[in-house]
Amino acid sequence: MGININKKTAFGPEGFLISRNNPDGTPLSPDRILGFYGTVDLSDYSIGGHDAYLGVKIDNNAEQVFEVDWTGAVDYTAVTVQEMVDAINAAGFLDITASIDVITTRLLIAYTGTGTPDFLQVFSVDTHPNFAAELDFGQGQEFGGEGAIYYEAFDNTRTINLPKNIKDAEEIENEAGSGDFIAVTIPAIIKGYNPVITIKDDDYEIKQLIQGGEWTAGTSTYTPPLTSQTESPIFSVIMFSPKYGKGSHHREDEDGWLRKDIFSITGYEADVTYETKALQEISYNCKATEWQNEDDETQPYYEDNTLTPDEYDSLHVEEIHPVTDITT
Repeated sequence: MGININKKTAFGPEGFLISRNNPDGTPLSPDRILGFYGTVDLSDYSIGGHDAYLGVKIDNNAEQVFEVDWTGAVDYTAVTVQEMVDAINAAGFLDITASIDVITTRLLIAYTGTGTPDFLQVFSVDTHPNFAAELDFGQGQEFGGEGAIYYEAFDNTRTINLPKNIKDAEEIENEAGSGDFIAVTIPAIIKGYNPVITIKDDDYEIKQLIQGGEWTAGTSTYTPPLTSQTESPIFSVIMFSPKYGKGSHHREDEDGWLRKDIFSITGYEADVTYETKALQEISYNCKATEWQNEDDETQPYYEDNTLTPDEYDSLHVEEIHPVTDITT
């Protein structure tokens, strides 16, 4: 990925993609979308049937929406991972396969087609708006939401500030009566970012993704999480910013694009001010830290890549978010 160039200047945020991480804290990837472990109670769907509709989207391709039927499950109040694996694989989805993750024993959906996509999503549609969350895609069993899904903010991003979270340097001294001393300096440690994300409108999709609470797609009511929610969803952000070299440029003549992936973030809505003759802005105060991959290896809190204009265009970032207002 990217091009071997340096010394280019970014020009503000074009926008970002944001998604909940997997239930084990790892970011979404086309080869690893995780759901529930153990069993899940799907008896509410068993009145007049044993099925629900689920959506899958690969990159900017058309949404695949199929009926997932777990008629073969022994107990609809305790559907097992293997029973759901069988139901998803029989549904008719193309280029994805469900299985049991060998590390976490969770439901796993992975891309198994040809080529290497950048994005894979598993999500609910309006016919059954909570189904993906009940399968624990996107940490949905604890925090709700629409599943393992990317939301986009390309027409409403104001600022993305990335101050660093730093453990200050220390200087330890041992001084003798004669005035001689020994001093040891312990350098500062960068522990991560303290991002502040500001958008120009109140987007319930993004708000519910970041801090939880109650909101259902297609509705106009959001309520914040209660104090009984003692943890917060973990999410990732992919920010894009055009980059320019020396000289004078038209805005559309970028030399490349910054792609900044920030992998493990928690956050909450900042204080909101309603001011006369002023437009509202919504900010989220966040913390981004190092994270552990599925092999329990510590990973950095961000990664920067410089993309060519063609590489950026090939991502189709403004076409990634799926259509979910589908009824069948």
